[in-house]
Amino acid sequence: RYLTFFHALNTKVFNVGSYQKSRSTSDMNKAFSIYSFSDPEAQKTRQSCYEQAIADLKSFLQAHLSLQSGPTCAILDGSCITRKRRQWVKEQLNDIAITRILFVECDVSDETEINNNVLAICENMKLLKNRSPSKVLEEFHANSRGMLEAYQPLSDFEDCTWIKLSDSHRVEVNRPVHDITMPLILFLMNVHNQPHVFYLSRHGQSLYNMEAKIGGDSDLTANGDLYAKKLAVFAQQVITRDDDNGQLVPTRLWTST
Repeated sequence: RYLTFFHALNTKVFNVGSYQKSRSTSDMNKAFSIYSFSDPEAQKTRQSCYEQAIADLKSFLQAHLSLQSGPTCAILDGSCITRKRRQWVKEQLNDIAITRILFVECDVSDETEINNNVLAICENMKLLKNRSPSKVLEEFHANSRGMLEAYQPLSDFEDCTWIKLSDSHRVEVNRPVHDITMPLILFLMNVHNQPHVFYLSRHGQSLYNMEAKIGGDSDLTANGDLYAKKLAVFAQQVITRDDDNGQLVPTRLWTST
């Protein structure tokens, strides 16, 4: 949505997990076993899903190139955790003209954050029915050990542009290029991976509001002054407080000039 709205890019996401989901099952352990690196059948299924996703991605890019419909961005959302997999992706896109590849790696070491993400994904895939979160996490971690053992982090000797986000506070960029990838790099450098609440408010009612005038810098009406005072109380009691313990939390305020 960011790339489409702010940069007018024809953008589409191809999530390998959605291809896996169509082949998977409601059985949680079997759903997670597809990530196993020791099970030949799981590897075969995973490769097939990647091939389907990359084929659809290429069709999307080629269609927009043939129509000359402007800059286009296709996102392959999958676990390209090995150099062999990343090289395979690059080779698959060699035959598409004017293609720039950007690899994005998110490295999270905080176990609580990992568990929260796993449960959120499982809930979205409707895999939590009649199962305790602790059991879900136990099965996930049991089946993901192979991925951790096979994982090869992005490195500067890989001949590609990449960005690595580590624990939401460290960012590394390799071989940045000032083209279509730069807006995405800048966006990722400032993104938060946890939900944040935004409160939007206009100023209190002004004298010009009462007269249907636009612009200017008139005084507030009595109602506008009352609104400003109540907004201050709301900010002090709600916006700047943690919902769970009521403690003060860091808060930013933006105002127009």
